[in-house]
Amino acid sequence: MNGFHALLSQLPELSVNRYKEQHKNIVIVSVNGEQTVKLPWQEGGKIMLMPGNGSYKPVQITKDMDFRVLGVVTWVVMKTV
Repeated sequence: MNGFHALLSQLPELSVNRYKEQHKNIVIVSVNGEQTVKLPWQEGGKIMLMPGNGSYKPVQITKDMDFRVLGVVTWVVMKTV
């Protein structure tokens, strides 16, 4: 389990900045009306959304998808009790 997945599996609260640069930052995105937390990756003109959990496959964004970046994750708040 990598660090990205380990953090999210504990159901933290996420603080998001809508105006921060999105490249190489963990983002909250909407893809066809469903929100998810992913790491965007651009490769050979393709935009990929990389999962933090190895059980999921990367998602390639295509022209026919309704895709929006809602914000960049800037803080992760974990409950300790």
